[in-house]
Amino acid sequence: LNHTSGFEAIGEPLKFEPGTQFSYSNEAYDLVGNILEKVTGRTYKALVEELFETLEMNDSFSPEWEKIDTTSSYPHLLEGYVEHETGDILLNQERRKTISNPSGGLVSTVHDLLKWNVALHGGNFLTQNIYQQIITPSSQQEHRWTGKIGYGYGVQIDNTNEILEISHGGVISGYLATLICYPHNKMSLIILENKVLWTDKWEMEDKSKTFHPHDQIRDVVRKSFVH
Repeated sequence: LNHTSGFEAIGEPLKFEPGTQFSYSNEAYDLVGNILEKVTGRTYKALVEELFETLEMNDSFSPEWEKIDTTSSYPHLLEGYVEHETGDILLNQERRKTISNPSGGLVSTVHDLLKWNVALHGGNFLTQNIYQQIITPSSQQEHRWTGKIGYGYGVQIDNTNEILEISHGGVISGYLATLICYPHNKMSLIILENKVLWTDKWEMEDKSKTFHPHDQIRDVVRKSFVH
């Protein structure tokens, strides 16, 4: 959950000794989804959709991507677009595999993600002990915001200029998301976008370009906290 496992894929050697480095791994999240299925005897889809129902996230779900045509099955789901460095903007042709839903195949809305932030950071959804473990940095990652940023269990933690941010961003082909909670200010910043400036290498410079509009909005929000 804090990306220090060195795990890349089942059957492949670890990249490094666990606990010694940070390396973001989608495959590790997918592995966690598999573990949940083994432990509970239920599908990941059933588990997360029960969670969404509990939190009244009525427009969030875990699609079976291989079995659907997005246009006819989910008419309110926007198609994603990919902007190439040449300036061409094309309809996204890539489809996530259902097995990768834990690492980036769920569907939600701004309103539902606000309910998620309120439940996770402002309610009694988790015990305080577990919540504190989640938001306590146990590793660090390179980040375009501050050079280094703390990482807990599935969330980024930063307190630059005494503005506490608990956040995460996400990008897949055609879709881009930023989710930030400012617990001391009782505010959330949620941005969902269906056009991505796409690259195949994802160096820090590329991430800065792709997330640039989101980061500009974040800067405006942060300045509003300074009196």
